[in-house]
Amino acid sequence: MAQFDSIPDLAEAADELGGLTVVTLGELREVLGYNRLGVRVLAEIADKLREHGLGYYPQHVLDSNPAPRFSEEVRVYKVGAPLGVIVEAILNPTDIGDERLREAAGGRPAEILRTIRELLAE
Repeated sequence: MAQFDSIPDLAEAADELGGLTVVTLGELREVLGYNRLGVRVLAEIADKLREHGLGYYPQHVLDSNPAPRFSEEVRVYKVGAPLGVIVEAILNPTDIGDERLREAAGGRPAEILRTIRELLAE
């Protein structure tokens, strides 16, 4: 059984955990009430997350996954939250995003960027 009853519950959990939570594809499937997990269901999950102001990574798990597995994990984050801004800056590089990363590094850029890379690699 999913630990969330709805996408808004998932958003609330992400808020409570500093803007980020980990969820499996099986849990997301259950939240939306589907019996199977396929490409169309993945697209529906991605749409519902975006509708509720949530982003996710690794993006390929929902966007281009030809053989999804229930146990596969995605990190779900609040778009616009401090952590979400950093994740978006990394996933979708822009000059403004680069500035935000520099600001987030606050004088410790190598350490901060190493930590971010480790988080994204999970």
